[in-house]
Amino acid sequence: MSYDAFIFDVDGVLIDTSQSFSSAVLYAIEQMTHSTKFQLNHYNSLKELSGFNNDWDVAIAGAAWIKYYPETSFDSFLEIATEAKSELPNSFIKTVSRLAMESYGGDTACEQLYGFKPSSIQIDGMWKNEKSYLNRENIESILAISGIVTGRNKSEMELGFQILGWELPDSRVAISDNPKLDKPNPEKLLNVVSNVNCQSPIYFGDSIDDYFLVKNFNEQSNLQMTFCCVGENNQIPTWDYKVNTIGDFFKIYGGNS
Repeated sequence: MSYDAFIFDVDGVLIDTSQSFSSAVLYAIEQMTHSTKFQLNHYNSLKELSGFNNDWDVAIAGAAWIKYYPETSFDSFLEIATEAKSELPNSFIKTVSRLAMESYGGDTACEQLYGFKPSSIQIDGMWKNEKSYLNRENIESILAISGIVTGRNKSEMELGFQILGWELPDSRVAISDNPKLDKPNPEKLLNVVSNVNCQSPIYFGDSIDDYFLVKNFNEQSNLQMTFCCVGENNQIPTWDYKVNTIGDFFKIYGGNS
């Protein structure tokens, strides 16, 4: 079938963030805990859990594991990570989040992204390691029927569009501005699809929350959205398409099935 709407996650799908958000999280946790115990494999394991699509939540959980659960194995901590996150002191959450923001934005973009200058971390910013998986010409023909549902906030998405070299109207871009409406809550995806005015949408994601987002959408909509898993499985149980990169989908299928 031909798709009349293309909806994208951003990090790991449209933009290569393998050396940015994960690096920012690890660096922030090290600065907070003075420990290198939390490593990339721990980051990846938390990202596979529903509810940890936002990297700052991963940073908070990772730092909490080291500070509040020093005798608990990481595998055991994964079983209680969601509950543990909800019981942390607000001051701890704010401190870890700020360190993660400073690490990601750095001296070059922290003020633009988050409205403050770094006070604890003085680096260029891990965001500078990001690059687009797609050239504008690869997506030019479908921009008019494209949308985005992302865990990025407004400023982070503006920076993302700079990296991508294109942009979309606000009505077709769902950012993270209310945790209750973040993935896998389908409310924002329903709005984006409605604004594209389509009948046969496809969504591209790389996380378990993306999978549940589409599942919830299909349960609450009179449309049925196709799901394309991009990159690693990340505990995603099933999909309609599976590609290594977003570019592979357009090379193989050209936007159609």
